Amino acid sequence: MSAVDYQSVEPSPPPERRLIVGAWHDRMAFREPALALHERWGGQLYWHQGSHVGHLFAGGVQAVSERFLGDVSQQSSHSPE
Repeated sequence: MSAVDYQSVEPSPPPERRLIVGAWHDRMAFREPALALHERWGGQLYWHQGSHVGHLFAGGVQAVSERFLGDVSQQSSHSPE
């Protein structure tokens, strides 16, 4: 078990299939890492107005995630394989 430096890896999905959720009032994972990931990885960035664990139950995060996954699913079904 070792920590992963997310700045040193490239996610396999293309940028249009990446969603980063940052928590505005997070005191564990600060805003700067979310901004750095977004700058490096691209994709969409959504700011949850709550804290670190609060995003698990937040309606806004759920709605953005479901919309994002629905869009990705539609793109997948319309793209040639």
